[in-house]
Formats: sequence, structure tokens, C-alpha cells
Amino acid sequence: MYRFDEDLISDAFLLCPHCGAEASIEDFNNGIIITMCENELCGARWQITIKIKEI
Repeated sequence: MYRFDEDLISDAFLLCPHCGAEASIEDFNNGIIITMCENELCGARWQITIKIKEI
């Protein structure tokens, strides 16, 4: 099991690719981050896939 630390995610990943508004992380599971735009008029959702390595 891996612990997710939101501080490690770049701020660039937390901007909506559709309208540029801030986004929030809704879920993290097995290297897939589900995000949602905070702009009520946009409301886009998308996923970011990351590789997880043990150090």
C-alpha cells in the first residue's frame, strides 16, 4: 500500500486543461488521480496516471 501525498503533485496538474481554473483531487488509487475542475460552469473531470516506484 502506498500513501498519497498531495503536496508532491505539481500545481500544474491541478489546473483545468479546459478553462484554466483550479482543480481538486477527488480520488487516488493505484497511481490514478481523478481530478475535477472547481469552476461551476466548466465542471470537467479527468484522470492523471502516475508511475509509483519504491525507493
